[in-house]
Amino acid sequence: MIEVTEIINPQEWKSDLNKFEFNILITSEWIESFADKDKRPVYLNFVKDNVVIGKIAGLIINYKNSNNKKLFFFSGPAFQASNKETIPLLFDGLLDFAILKKFRRLIVKSYDYKMTYMINKSTLKITNRCEYVINLLQSSEEIQNNFNRLLLRKVKLAIKSKAEFIEGDSMKILDNLISLLEETKKTRLSKGYSKYSYFYIPYLDKIVLKKIISNKITSLYYVKVNDEINCITMVLTYAKNAYAFLIGSNSNAYSMGIPYYIMYCLIKELKEKQFNYFNLGGIPTDKSGKGLILFKKSLGAQEVLATHCSTNYLTLPHKLLNPLLNLGRKLPDNTITRIIKNRF
Repeated sequence: MIEVTEIINPQEWKSDLNKFEFNILITSEWIESFADKDKRPVYLNFVKDNVVIGKIAGLIINYKNSNNKKLFFFSGPAFQASNKETIPLLFDGLLDFAILKKFRRLIVKSYDYKMTYMINKSTLKITNRCEYVINLLQSSEEIQNNFNRLLLRKVKLAIKSKAEFIEGDSMKILDNLISLLEETKKTRLSKGYSKYSYFYIPYLDKIVLKKIISNKITSLYYVKVNDEINCITMVLTYAKNAYAFLIGSNSNAYSMGIPYYIMYCLIKELKEKQFNYFNLGGIPTDKSGKGLILFKKSLGAQEVLATHCSTNYLTLPHKLLNPLLNLGRKLPDNTITRIIKNRF
């Protein structure tokens, strides 16, 4: 039997985190950035026979105009590397905790959670997605050999344009990044990618982004051509692991192959700094997905299956709406259905 206990002090909770396999999306530096009057950080340990066998951190989210709360996690639980078979038990324990504490719903996303798992309890609805990861523990020669011709052609074009790759200050260049993110959004919307949002992670906005930067878990790089910043990328970095976070480019950057060039240089930079991996993240479900897969694979990224899960309503009277929620999962993914789902 697994017991789930809440640890109030984040410093106490993280004191033994390095004993487990974990990622940046459950660190206190990430979670605390989202705290406000409607979102409270929560830190949990999974205990069996008086031994901590797993850990997770996320948010308790208040539903507006009610006393109901949702239990939300950006990524799955940390686990013992030598004991991966406990992962389904950790999720079972998390579900039991959510029911015991009368949360309306439980949601566990899978950002940088490079794991798949099967769960016995049908209450948890399982969904698989893909992320694209570059193994930086390979030799430099192996990494170079994984670059495809498209990438190398774009890199040559950028070099010919006299592009400069520069590491910058995340806070000082934040406004430039937001401006380029807006330009990227306009470009993608003009191509019919109606779902595009550069703040794609739930509850992320500019205020939260400033907190994330202040917590010193980001690195920022940009490319300049003729004194103009054409492309900026921000990466989440923690414990020698890197996760692609945000990237913005202007129209000139695309014509010069700069988005390829900045990632090419960044991979080499992270390798030199002895990072373990660089996760390029997932892809959207719209028609832009195929192009992004091509882009990420051109960099030598390998497709990795990741699993996330959620529940229907766990408490009455909302449980009576579960048949409608099940129906909603079968509806087309468009603006109207997304608005309805976000309300619940």
